Order: sequence, then C-alpha cells, then structure tokens
Amino acid sequence: MLDFSVLEPYIPLLATAVWITLKFTFFSTIMGFFGGFILALITLSKNRVLSFLAKVYISVFRGTPLLVQLMLIYFATPQLTSYTISALEAGVLSFGLNSLILALKDSAIAFEERWL
Repeated sequence: MLDFSVLEPYIPLLATAVWITLKFTFFSTIMGFFGGFILALITLSKNRVLSFLAKVYISVFRGTPLLVQLMLIYFATPQLTSYTISALEAGVLSFGLNSLILALKDSAIAFEERWL
C-alpha cells in the first residue's frame, strides 16, 4: 500500500508549482496564438519589407533550438538592457515566441485556404 502521508508537508509547495505552471502555460499560449495570427497576416501581406522581415523572423526562430532561445533571452536581456528578467518572464517570452511559429503555420494555412 502506498503511504501518501509523506507528501503532506509538501502540498503547499506543489500547489505553488501548479499555479506557476498554469500561469506560464496561459501566457505563453496567448502570446503564441495572437502573435502567430498577427505574423500570419504580415507574412501574407503585399508589403514586401514587412513580409521579408516576418520570413527572417520565422527562419531564425525555426532554425534555433528552444533551449538556446531561452538562454539567450534569460542571459542576454540584462546584458543588452538594464532590465533583470525573471525566470518566469524569460520562459514565457521564449516559449511564446517559439509557439508563435506553430500558430503562424496554422493561421497562414487557414488564411490561404479561405481566400484563395
């Protein structure tokens, strides 16, 4: 039989971890969804400069591993700016920018099918 009484002192810590995970997931998903939608519109636009910049962004973020993006955002942000970024902010930003590419592909496919 399993004895779960050993876990009782850790329940507040686990509840905090669940709350942080939910915040992280929510903000990363929202950022990825809306950012991907906007970037899909920019990619499909007639403006060559914006479309080119969006394709460069896509190429850079698809060609860079997520762990490298996370480390660059977490360690380079204080170096380039005077802002010290928290681990949660760096995680949300890097996962949001990375999931933006996935949402972009879905949005671009939907736009092309709808208006072609």
